[in-house]
Amino acid sequence: MIYRPAEKFLWDTWVFVHPETNLVHLFYLVREDLRQPCRWIQHAVSQDWIDWQMLEEIPASDFGFPAMGTGMIFKTRGEYYLTVTGAGSAGQSIWLFRARNGRDLRGWQPVKTAAIISPDERWYETNGMPLAVMTAHCRDAFILEKDGAFHALVTMRVRSGPQGGRGCVGQAISSDLCQWELRPPLFHPGSFYQAEVPDYFEWNGWHYLLFNDASWFQRHDTPTRDSCSGTFYALSDRFAGPYRIPEEALLLGAGSLRFDGYVARQVQWGEQRLLYFHHARPRPAFGLPKQLCQAKNGELFGSAWEEGIRALRAGLSLLTGELRPFRMGPVSAGDWTRNAAREEISAECLNGGQHALWPDLIRDLEMSATIQLAAGWRAGLVVRFDPEQKTGLLVSVDRRRGQVCLERISEPSLHHPFCRTEPLDTARWPVRAVVRLRVVVRSEYVDVYLEDRWVFSAGLEPASPGSGQVGLFVSDGRAIFREIQTFVLAPLVEARLLSPSDGELG
Repeated sequence: MIYRPAEKFLWDTWVFVHPETNLVHLFYLVREDLRQPCRWIQHAVSQDWIDWQMLEEIPASDFGFPAMGTGMIFKTRGEYYLTVTGAGSAGQSIWLFRARNGRDLRGWQPVKTAAIISPDERWYETNGMPLAVMTAHCRDAFILEKDGAFHALVTMRVRSGPQGGRGCVGQAISSDLCQWELRPPLFHPGSFYQAEVPDYFEWNGWHYLLFNDASWFQRHDTPTRDSCSGTFYALSDRFAGPYRIPEEALLLGAGSLRFDGYVARQVQWGEQRLLYFHHARPRPAFGLPKQLCQAKNGELFGSAWEEGIRALRAGLSLLTGELRPFRMGPVSAGDWTRNAAREEISAECLNGGQHALWPDLIRDLEMSATIQLAAGWRAGLVVRFDPEQKTGLLVSVDRRRGQVCLERISEPSLHHPFCRTEPLDTARWPVRAVVRLRVVVRSEYVDVYLEDRWVFSAGLEPASPGSGQVGLFVSDGRAIFREIQTFVLAPLVEARLLSPSDGELG
């Protein structure tokens, strides 16, 4: 929700924070149509991750390919390099380019006139299979330097075993970046169809692999979600492994067979480690990064990146109008009481779920509240509610079931005569009696945090209203809302190609 091109479609992203200028360089694959392969790489730069300037578009033909796949940028021995996946009739392979202008990361020249890495039938598939991807997997190389050698971590598939479990992180080693020797997989858990766009980093003595897959060919369930798609991770106490997949392995993504946040990668930004990604739907966009956090046992999780959220704020919404119950159907809208002295709102509804709304119409916003589930089992925040269509977005916490839900409010029906909700995604989550819930909505995208820990990053359906009312929700009991804050966010402005007269970021 921080960058979206006005034309064509953004896909997989990779970021490089330049050590000389501290500029954030964003590169991403470009599709003219989401049903077609990626035929361009786009380059954009930013000083703060929020305001971007789109630079040149590099066609695949400049690299010598009809289509291309994901890459990454790294610096070694004073030079800047770009890995690119070449895709054509001969299949996928890894190519390497050097920047002619290292300061601006422009003018990419091939290191050699042939691919540096191609599949090897000793360990990996070389002939593809009749599912989704027709060519053998050999793409998305991540290159790092370790112990005097270069290691390439590559999206590949082992040559035998159940089709749904062949995904692996292949490995190749080089001393000069030109001649590479394929090795057996660094990581093959046997439970993923693919391990797309691998990313590696070391942190406080732990070694991490990030990779991506969807539940289309092999179902992935975690303690918090079923049928997950997104970015998973594994950890080890040494680079060579073995790598362990934690129970809560989904680092960012979605459950319920949704395909939302994808290809999350990490980068150091000052004292923080950020997790960046892209929204895959409804219109792909670069997401608001999360702050990557590490538990004492080495396990990872995402949390709200406060610096980024603050930078999006355009002002404080005081919600000046009166909060009014909105009756959905023939049943009562419940009892809603504001205690000005205690700065709290108490709500009780014994007839299913109902909500109360402020009259303000807000499109892009950050809303948060402390919710005490006093004698009720479900409560939440309502955003972008259309009073005429009686539809909106609800984020609720359910103490009885132990879950957080992203839901769409819809009009009551004959058999459901109160506020009817349809789940979009659900996460099983420990919900205490008092919780802090936070929702960030910008353009067609929403982020949800509970106690500032990441829960959802989702794309809103096209039918979602451009703006709407905000409010509070309670179901089957009593809840108390305190410390309610709403900030208006700056609108998302789609990026267009920088013209010579616009100048550039320095």
